[in-house]
Amino acid sequence: MTSMRFAYGVPLSCPLNPAFTNAPALSALAVQAEAAGFDAGYVTEHPAPSQRWRESGGHDALDPFVALAIMSYATSRLRLLTNLTVIPYRNPFLLAKASATLDVLSGGRLTLGAGVGYMK
Repeated sequence: MTSMRFAYGVPLSCPLNPAFTNAPALSALAVQAEAAGFDAGYVTEHPAPSQRWRESGGHDALDPFVALAIMSYATSRLRLLTNLTVIPYRNPFLLAKASATLDVLSGGRLTLGAGVGYMK
């Protein structure tokens, strides 16, 4: 029997809210998500959001690998999910290195969500 799994997304805004986007706050959110029984924590990726998109309800974003590394250090069980890594924005060798490094440092907890994105 397969059980349902839940992931917690780091809240993001435009501009970024300092209450959620510093290392102690991000660590605390990850610890609370793990304690509440969430299976994973995720960070979305928007490497270069346009001002037009941001003004129409979009948001800024943290680099997912850096943010997830902070979350990894603060937790022991929480899976780390990129939601989602926009492959065309990244050099494939550097993406592989960042992903493998985070996976090793987190004890194998990375789930690499990958896609092409939806913006031009």
